[in-house]
Amino acid sequence: MDTWLRISHERELQGVDLASCRGIAFGAEFCERNMPANEAIEAVRAKACTAWLGFQLVTPLLRESALDGVAGVVERYLRDGEREWVVNDWGLLHELRRRGLDAPCTAGRMLGRQRRGPRVSGMHAELLGGEGASQDS
Repeated sequence: MDTWLRISHERELQGVDLASCRGIAFGAEFCERNMPANEAIEAVRAKACTAWLGFQLVTPLLRESALDGVAGVVERYLRDGEREWVVNDWGLLHELRRRGLDAPCTAGRMLGRQRRGPRVSGMHAELLGGEGASQDS
């Protein structure tokens, strides 16, 4: 029950048993082109509310040319009263603060430099010759 469902497209909800989830993290972490439109955000947020689940909007790492568009989407989301969102780009966070939005956020995997999945971390540790310990010691 402590699992958050991480999706980037509304169609990924088809056939999912939402009772086994704590919430839905919706958006794109790695590609600004996959950032959902306002309509998709509203639809997934409504499904989360209907199922009594938490909802987080996940934002991607951005090129400067995409900053205004994504900032507008997030601004609308936050102005609708939502308080949970995940930031993966310092520029986006700075822009939203400049616009007067000070909603708390969670640092995403891109800011925390986390790997995409646990198997990748395990393979990386094997390549380093142990549990990820430094070879210098």
